Amino acid sequence: MTTVGNSTAAPVDQALLPASVRNGSPERKEQYQAALAFERVLVGQLTEQLSKGSSMGADDDAPAAVKLMKESLPTTLADSLMAAGGLGLAQQLDLMWNPDAQKKTSLSDLPVEADAPNAANAPTGPGGGTRA
Repeated sequence: MTTVGNSTAAPVDQALLPASVRNGSPERKEQYQAALAFERVLVGQLTEQLSKGSSMGADDDAPAAVKLMKESLPTTLADSLMAAGGLGLAQQLDLMWNPDAQKKTSLSDLPVEADAPNAANAPTGPGGGTRA
């Protein structure tokens, strides 16, 4: 588990980390862990605000199980999101901190001819247009 401040965050599957981070220097890995920790705190605060805004278990006479679920839902949701790789904020921070690690691929770099054979055989939709 990754420890952030006084809280313990769920570990992130290493396969979900960008290859440039997995194969990078120890400093790069440390930077990415810091970015993940920041993202975890932010996701935790967002899910907590979502929970406060819901009417689930708002009554003081609500059953204890409902109150417990409402209290644990933000942490569980945030941990689950982070265990699945997060929302992508850590990757964006990593690209900002390490601009040369960013792939130089854009839509204009892709070959147009590669799609031409598939376009002729694409199924058509109700209006005659192609379906994705």
